Amino acid sequence: MTLAHDRTGTAGPPQPRDGADAPTPPAWRRLSEATLLCAQIEGITAWNRARRAREEALSAPVLTREIRLDQRRKAEALQRRQRALLARADASPVEPHPLLLQVGPRAVVAHRQPWFRDQVGSALERYGVQVLASLDNGADAAGVVIAEQPDVLVMEDQLPMSTGPDLAVDVRLFSPATIVAAQTASADRMGALLDAGARLVYTRLVPPHDIVRDVCVLVTAPPTET
Repeated sequence: MTLAHDRTGTAGPPQPRDGADAPTPPAWRRLSEATLLCAQIEGITAWNRARRAREEALSAPVLTREIRLDQRRKAEALQRRQRALLARADASPVEPHPLLLQVGPRAVVAHRQPWFRDQVGSALERYGVQVLASLDNGADAAGVVIAEQPDVLVMEDQLPMSTGPDLAVDVRLFSPATIVAAQTASADRMGALLDAGARLVYTRLVPPHDIVRDVCVLVTAPPTET
């Protein structure tokens, strides 16, 4: 299921509300802490392998000033991703706990606007989704997603240090079970986000609660055969 929306009125269940009318948290597909731990180890291992290859590519000598500046920016973003990943891994609980315990739905939100992050975070929580991090930097978001392997990433396409398509590619490669919902300022950019791996793409005309509603429908739907 891949969707691109540039207006309101998308299909889905009723909008969540506070109080007695709030919806029952959906049955998410994550199986256990053990399943999550295996996914985290695989994602971090794959990322470190790719990071070393990227660092070698960026260390190659170049002739023009423009290329050197571009390589420096890419190296800084790569280093920031790695720092965010390590910080998140170091912050993980170390006390023993049952690995067969079921894990609830988990999400990361990455957007430059605090209002959007707050609106999406509140809506996710009303659906019973734990918001692991609310960020305004694409490199930080990549590191956290790779370390945490969340069910959902809600992001915008113009994040600092890692654009929407670049971030979607990182998620597709290193956290493949994470569903990406992206917001873009222009409908012209929808195709690039979908090609990069985003499953849901919206313009800014679509309210945050509609994005969250669609995300919850998509994540709880049975997986499709490919």
